[in-house]
Amino acid sequence: MSDEGLLLEEMIIILERAVELAPRNGMILDSLGWAYYKNGQTARAEELLERAVKYSDDEVIRQHLSEARLANR
Repeated sequence: MSDEGLLLEEMIIILERAVELAPRNGMILDSLGWAYYKNGQTARAEELLERAVKYSDDEVIRQHLSEARLANR
């Protein structure tokens, strides 16, 4: 595993905990979703990014969701 992959795994663990503490924080959900996307887990990313948009209607989150959806086609 590359250093980047290891960092992504560590980031995912931290962000999963953050989501447990703040499950309706769109920015945290976006960060976690994007980490999953960058880690190649696009289905999980799409699920989280869909939740993120519900709580934070942000242009960057919508863009991340679009990219995840395209990856899952």
